[in-house]
Amino acid sequence: MMKARIITKTCILVVVLNSVVFYSLSIAASPVLQSGEAVPAIKAKKTPSVAPMKKVLLQPIVLNEASIPTMSLRDRMLAAINRVQKAYSPVRFTDCPSGWFSLEEIYYGGYKTYVNSCANRSYSVQDQMAAGCQGSDTVDQCTEKLFRNCLRRYEQDKTSYNDSSHAGLKSRISKGIEKADKIHAETKELSDALTALKNLMP
Repeated sequence: MMKARIITKTCILVVVLNSVVFYSLSIAASPVLQSGEAVPAIKAKKTPSVAPMKKVLLQPIVLNEASIPTMSLRDRMLAAINRVQKAYSPVRFTDCPSGWFSLEEIYYGGYKTYVNSCANRSYSVQDQMAAGCQGSDTVDQCTEKLFRNCLRRYEQDKTSYNDSSHAGLKSRISKGIEKADKIHAETKELSDALTALKNLMP
């Protein structure tokens, strides 16, 4: 009889212990918020894949992905060309056009087209080396060099200027400045003289 009681107590103890263990495991597996909602299992965050950085002198560089400084230079040049075109329009045929040293290529957009072409092309590793890019340069630094070097090649790339008798565009712009300054001085003198005469007229 005693042995049966011991066995019964042992069975009860085992059942109680199993219940406690199962309850503990269930709590650990599904923690509960104060609101009574079970906390969803936390998923491991995936690390986003990072595109490999472009390296100078290792692969071609597309200049339409250039740095802001390079694009800023392009934008400022186009704004200056537009200003020249607007100012040149009223005088190009009236004030001795031949005396403007062939600035029509700016007026008709030839140089603007070239500037845009330099800012929208792919440059090979050889192009990067020719522009003076170094392996230690950032892509932004190299694109700036590429853009400026392309602009320097304007006379070489324009077949109409292969003849050494043609002055370069920059030289002709300088002469155009001289011409414009002279016209400005002459028209200012005329304006002052006309104003003086007008003021004397009854």
